Amino acid sequence: MMSLQVQSPEVREALQAYVTAQRDLEAQKKEKKSADKELVKLRKFLEESFEDDTADFVLNHIENKNKCSDYSAIDSNKQPLSGLNEADFLKYCNPSRAGTMKAALCDDSHYRGSESAIPRSFDSVSSSASSRKDGMGMPPNGMHSEGKPPGGSARAGANLSSKKAGGSQNCKTALSDYREKYWDSQEQADAILSAEKDLAEMKSQAAQLVKETKTTSNLTTESGVCMECMARGNGYITQQPASKATCAGTAVSFSVGAAGTGLSYQWQQSLDVGATFSNIAGATQATYSIANPLLLQNGQQFRVQVTGTCTPAITSTMATLTVTQPINISSQPQAVSVCAGRTVSFTVQAAGPALTYQWELSTNGNNFVSLANGGDYSGANSNTLLIANAGIALNGNQYRVLVSGTACAPVASAPALLTVHPLPVVTVAPPSVVNITPYQPITLTGIASPAGNYTYVWLRDGTPVPGANAPAIIVNVDLLGTYQLSATDARGCSNVSNLVQVNDTSSTLLFIYPNPNNGVFQVRYYQAGTASSERSLQVYDAKGASIFRQRFVAVGGGYQRMDVKLSKRPASGVYFVQLRDTAGKKLAAAAIRIQ
Repeated sequence: MMSLQVQSPEVREALQAYVTAQRDLEAQKKEKKSADKELVKLRKFLEESFEDDTADFVLNHIENKNKCSDYSAIDSNKQPLSGLNEADFLKYCNPSRAGTMKAALCDDSHYRGSESAIPRSFDSVSSSASSRKDGMGMPPNGMHSEGKPPGGSARAGANLSSKKAGGSQNCKTALSDYREKYWDSQEQADAILSAEKDLAEMKSQAAQLVKETKTTSNLTTESGVCMECMARGNGYITQQPASKATCAGTAVSFSVGAAGTGLSYQWQQSLDVGATFSNIAGATQATYSIANPLLLQNGQQFRVQVTGTCTPAITSTMATLTVTQPINISSQPQAVSVCAGRTVSFTVQAAGPALTYQWELSTNGNNFVSLANGGDYSGANSNTLLIANAGIALNGNQYRVLVSGTACAPVASAPALLTVHPLPVVTVAPPSVVNITPYQPITLTGIASPAGNYTYVWLRDGTPVPGANAPAIIVNVDLLGTYQLSATDARGCSNVSNLVQVNDTSSTLLFIYPNPNNGVFQVRYYQAGTASSERSLQVYDAKGASIFRQRFVAVGGGYQRMDVKLSKRPASGVYFVQLRDTAGKKLAAAAIRIQ
């Protein structure tokens, strides 16, 4: 709140106390108004909860708890009893225990007759005023029926049962709440009356102080001072204008909250960082709006002067306007066509202050949902979105990005289409494991689908086999290993086949080829294990004469190759080849024909 424009500290203190008290009183009245609304709802509920006119009786008792009559005139044969307690009172809310009130309900003192002494109703009543037989007449002299003091007409046997089935507990709670809220309301009313008296006294005292100290010479009322002006000053600002940030071309407004009488407003603008201010023509409301802020207005300050019935005006604090350049997307994400399983990226280029990004996905081109990092997605909040493993299920998805700045509205990029092509399916037969000998090489054959033009590459132990670019390959004992066929379609999508393991199988035979030959041939013999061993190979003619002898060292297992080239081509005919170990033991033998 502003400081009041008075010189005397004593007067200032008195006026400020008056303003504070007035605000407190207004708050009290507002609180009571709200509480009274709840009280009305609660009374309505109770009125609907009791039969006949019982509600009036019960509620009147609550509302007049300190105003019970003195029943000392009751006959001497009636026993005085203490006040009916809350438990006794509330039991009548229970439909299963619905009964009649046995006495007037008072919190201080009352009497009731013994249950046997008071009839539940008066079938025949005579008095100077009336004679009735309907149970609704006057009680006998010296007695009173339930719910009414002596001398008043009453209904005997007033039924306090609840009309709402199963509502006993709600009724009890409501009675208790109503009693508490009603008397709270009465206390609030008393407090408000007291506060109004105190406020009037404070106003009178403040006016007298102003008059005695001659604080303001031109204020006149019946008490010699314009109390409204002095109490509230020239108004006071309840909410200062707040600084705003906006995008160029997007409307922005500044507002001030003020209280007082006869208020008027004048907004001002500063172009030199708050050093000087000038009035803005036509800006005379509590809210000042700029329909189309420009970039050149960035950093300007605004304030407002609030003038009331009295002078001088009150000046608000400054509020700064920040105007930022609208977000500009200079490079849109582009459509991507890839083979399944490849990494995909979408990139956007944008300009603007403090940009943030949120990539979105749509499966139908209409509804977009935000993406989060995780799984195959990364960079969901950067300018580049990465998809590590683009599966065929992503085919046809569209991706866009929302680019946001500090003040400007987010801008959505154009959507980019992702096309994912399936990989070819490649199979090789025979499958699994194949065992061969030098006389039995194997032909592996691959098939790629769907049908189309493919480029093939055979892989042996993961390495391309030189020159093996056909769908089939022949594998002998010199090319043992694990084989796969890679097939690439016209789009560049490639896949590999199942693995086929080609092994050699052991044999005790001596393999010679070619056979027949011209004296140049190779010999193969299976050696188990991986140890090195020495072999002796001899060639005999049909007469048993040795015409060739050479030692070979077998390194490692399998069918080691031993190349033979007879130095002088022998005559055509049948010859015999023997293989012995270092001890001279014959390991194997075979016949050859030289042509």
